[in-house]
Amino acid sequence: MITPESEPSMPSINGMEFTDVHQQELRSRLQAENRLEPERIELRERAAIVRYKPEYPRVDESTVHSSDPAIPLVFIRGMGESAADEWYLETLARMEQREVIGVVYDGRLQGKARPAKVEGLEGTISEIDVTEAADVAAALEKLGITQVDLAAESRGAQAAIMLMRGHPELVRNATLEHPGSLNRRTPRQRYVDAAREGVARIYRNMRTSQKHRVPEAVGVAHDEGIMLRMRNSHTEQLAVARARLEDEFAQLSPNIHVIVTGDRDDKAFRSEDLAETVRIAQAAGAQVEYEETSWGGHGLRYNGQSMQEMADRLRRLERSRATELAD
Repeated sequence: MITPESEPSMPSINGMEFTDVHQQELRSRLQAENRLEPERIELRERAAIVRYKPEYPRVDESTVHSSDPAIPLVFIRGMGESAADEWYLETLARMEQREVIGVVYDGRLQGKARPAKVEGLEGTISEIDVTEAADVAAALEKLGITQVDLAAESRGAQAAIMLMRGHPELVRNATLEHPGSLNRRTPRQRYVDAAREGVARIYRNMRTSQKHRVPEAVGVAHDEGIMLRMRNSHTEQLAVARARLEDEFAQLSPNIHVIVTGDRDDKAFRSEDLAETVRIAQAAGAQVEYEETSWGGHGLRYNGQSMQEMADRLRRLERSRATELAD
């Protein structure tokens, strides 16, 4: 376990912390031993399924008397190139000791930031997030998986909500880490929030010496370059700015248990706004709770304990099912 004393210092600018060096150090520590080899399956053009399966999966703790293996976990990334985030999948598979699945792209955004037309949707969602939710559902169908737990961070929470809304039977429990735009802010405020995080991400990209990586399954072997990544980042900022899913969040199936986290020092999406959204969802009957973190900013990269804390939340939700059955 990584202690706060052992964490590397993080560079900052204008009081905002960035984490390229920290992320690389954290990745190397978490993956130093027992490496898992991923299975890659092409889903469609420029999109692939990546799954990590531990050799000895643990028993699912959701029932009082069961020896079934834990159901798979799906992770939906936040803003950025998904190929570079595959380390999340491996780390979660090792921590959770169960199969972890993600849909990864070759760095080119799948869809546009313009609003999508979704029947019965009162809020506003972008085509990017609708496409990603549909890809996850298609991936599970292709793999023959009928139920999963769900974890998402930042902008990924929007795709996660679309998945839970459109396919409630697929999701048992979910944790949304520092979700983007699940608050009652104006479109202008949301765009400023998203742009601020986008600038932070561009700065991190400029500092890192790592080359942009792409999944082997899609067969692209060139670095797309800083300008294309900046354009993609801007498109994703627009997607976050368009999201307004408070009412849809409150109307999720009561059979799905959800934990939402917000960080008290998050400069992009304020924790008090997220807490208010959760209170509204609770009043509407949703099985949702709110937790505040103190990682020092937005996203899972800010603290060495963040991945373990997310895994712990998922395990707690899993055990709560057994408690309900016992009662």
